[in-house]
Amino acid sequence: MSQRSSDVERPHSGAESSSPESPSFTPRWTWPLRLLLAAYWIALFLATHLRVPRIIQDEVSAFDKGIHGAAYFVLAELLVLSNGWPYRLPARRLMLLTVVVVGYAALDEWLQTFVGRFGDVRDWVSDSIGGICALLIAWALQGAFIRRDKGE
Repeated sequence: MSQRSSDVERPHSGAESSSPESPSFTPRWTWPLRLLLAAYWIALFLATHLRVPRIIQDEVSAFDKGIHGAAYFVLAELLVLSNGWPYRLPARRLMLLTVVVVGYAALDEWLQTFVGRFGDVRDWVSDSIGGICALLIAWALQGAFIRRDKGE
């Protein structure tokens, strides 16, 4: 299945190619996803750095690690999708995104200690597992999408 020219943003300079294998290939939906990623990342930062009322803490404590994992799963998926997935996620970029997600999770937990919250290694592990799971799923699926588009 080939891409229609209306589904691809053309580069402003250099060789123009609508082939997914081309380094200049950018799906039309990449920029809206990047805006969504920025909004989500800001919301995640605010949610993890504002004081949470005790009653809410008591209600979500049983699900705390799952919430952490899910939040970073979504963050990692948005990072993947805003980077042109499934066509532009080579192993090097996947490793870079892994470092970004795991590194930001550690930074997030550490920064919480400055705003009256507690940084927790178990929360960091949950964040990291959620993000890494999302990245592994994207990596596993990209081969299927590329093979499908090549007609194999």
